[in-house]
Amino acid sequence: MPYIVLIVDDDKKILASLSRSLTLAGYVVNSFENGEEAVTFCKTGHCDVVVMDVDLPGDDGLTTIEHIREIRPDIKVIVISGYYVEVGDIYIPKPVIGTQLIKTIKSLLIEQEKQGD
Repeated sequence: MPYIVLIVDDDKKILASLSRSLTLAGYVVNSFENGEEAVTFCKTGHCDVVVMDVDLPGDDGLTTIEHIREIRPDIKVIVISGYYVEVGDIYIPKPVIGTQLIKTIKSLLIEQEKQGD
C-alpha cells in the first residue's frame, strides 16, 4: 500500500510541484493551502508524513503542527520554510527540490518502520 503524504503550503506553484514529484515517486498526496483544512483532514483521514510550510494564512504552520500532533502525536513532520525554525522532525529550506524531499520522506519512513518493529 502506498504511503500517504500531506502537504500544506499556501504557494500554489510549490504545492503543485511537490505534489507532482511525490505522486510520480509513488506516494498518495493530499495537499492543502491552509492549516485549518489540513487539521480537518487529519481528524478523519490518514497520512504517514506531513510536509508543512510555516508562513500560512490563518493558523500558521507552527500552530497547525500542534493541532495535528494533538490528533496524531506520532506523525512525522517535515518543515519547509524560507527561514530556519526548530519545530517538526526535519527542516528543509526553501526552495525545496522534489528529489531532496523524496529522499527525506523515505528516510523518515524507514526510521518510523524500525521504531515500529
